[in-house]
Amino acid sequence: HYAFPQAPTIGITLNGGMRVPGWFDLYDWPIDSTSRDDYHGQIKAVHMLEEEIELIEREEGIPASRIVVGGFAQGAALAMLSAFSRRERGKEPYAGCVCLSGWLPMCQKFRVNGDESDLTPLFWAHGEYDDIVRHE
Repeated sequence: HYAFPQAPTIGITLNGGMRVPGWFDLYDWPIDSTSRDDYHGQIKAVHMLEEEIELIEREEGIPASRIVVGGFAQGAALAMLSAFSRRERGKEPYAGCVCLSGWLPMCQKFRVNGDESDLTPLFWAHGEYDDIVRHE
């Protein structure tokens, strides 16, 4: 079973407030570990993603422990934030996480501990010449 949730249309500060598909607001360009986080928007996006996961669990009978989450750019950031904060929120870990040209949001406040990373395998790929999301 595959599911591809779509980001809602929101105003993105970086784009002068233009309404475009986005999981949360962006303030800085390029995006790297020093970029400001839209804390409330990112938490709201995690809840939206987890509602989709819960729907799959109920309707398809697939537990979170057999679900891999992933995405590209903002979707990858959302997948990583959701995957690596589940245990601290008392939720079952996902089967894995795929991050394509993404980043870990809230990296200054949020740490992935060894248990979390051991329980949720991560595939993280990034283009060498990506000038939007830095990979350093």
